[in-house]
Formats: sequence, structure tokens, C-alpha cells
Amino acid sequence: MVHILHQKRELQCTRQLRIGWSQESSSTLSSYKHDTKLLILALDRLKESYAVAVRLNQHQREELGLIEQAYDNPHEALSRIKRHLLSQRSFKEVGIQFMDLYSFLIPVYEIDPLEKITDAYLDQYLWYGADKRHLFPNWIKPADSEPPPLLVYKWCQGINNLQSIWDTSEGQCVVMLQTKFEKFLKRLT
Repeated sequence: MVHILHQKRELQCTRQLRIGWSQESSSTLSSYKHDTKLLILALDRLKESYAVAVRLNQHQREELGLIEQAYDNPHEALSRIKRHLLSQRSFKEVGIQFMDLYSFLIPVYEIDPLEKITDAYLDQYLWYGADKRHLFPNWIKPADSEPPPLLVYKWCQGINNLQSIWDTSEGQCVVMLQTKFEKFLKRLT
């Protein structure tokens, strides 16, 4: 009996959180003054992946066609994206295949083109909002004007400048991981 009541309370809390978030985000998303610029940035980022492709398969041609259509009519694309974000409660399936290079496997994901465009816009929207509200300190954000070693140095300096980061008097611990940064810059872009 107690377990059932606990589950009902959890469902009520999550329902109230979803309702609150959807009301808050609908008022924010519906009237945003930089939304067309953010959409163009998102579309540019999606289109970059097709700049070097010589041959496209059916799925890629369909996605490129939707990107071009969104360039031609950004207001219609924005209304479709916002409607998709605010009303759709189920997510589409993501296909995965593995490219076998004999020494390791590379996952290749197949995502619906409308989902990709929506995700790219949401990514731009969230990063712009986070930057505007100063959620991330400057030493976290990558900069094109700085070489990678300087960026790593600034990141380490930012960690060292945190207040009482190395204090372990009450049983806390700080974990530092060591890794190679060979392809680090490629993964940031």
C-alpha cells in the first residue's frame, strides 16, 4: 500500500513538473526574437556534414532536402519545430548499425531528419540561452582563436582556482582522469 502511494506521488510530481516546464517553455519558445538566426546556425551546422559528400543515399538526400526547405521557408520550419517540441510526447526510434573496421567497431546512427533538425535547433537555443545567462564559465567554452594546448591549460587553471577544490578534510575526494587529447578538438566541433 505504501509503495503504491509512493508511486502515485512520484507520478503527480512528474506530471506537475512537465506541466510547469511546458507552460514556461511554450511562452519562451513561442516568442523568441533570435529564433531565425538560431535556426540558420543549426541548419549551417547540419549542412556542413554534406559539404564533402560526393554521393548521397536516399536518407541523406531526404535530409538535405528538408534542410534546403527550411532555408527557403524558415518561419514554417520554426513553427514545425516548436510544435514538435511542445506537443510531441513520444520519441521516434533511432537505428544503429556498426561499421566493422576489423580492429574496432564504429557505431553509425540513423536518426529521422525532422528529429535532427529539431535537435540541432534545440542545441543552438540551449547554448545561446546558457551563454546569455552566464551558466558556464569562460574556461569551459572552447574558442576557435585559441590553440588546444592553451585551452587545456586554461581549463586546468580554472579547476585549480576553484575554492577549496583540493580540501579533503571531511572525506571528500577529487578525481582527475588522464587521457590522450589526440582527437579532443575534433569531438568539440
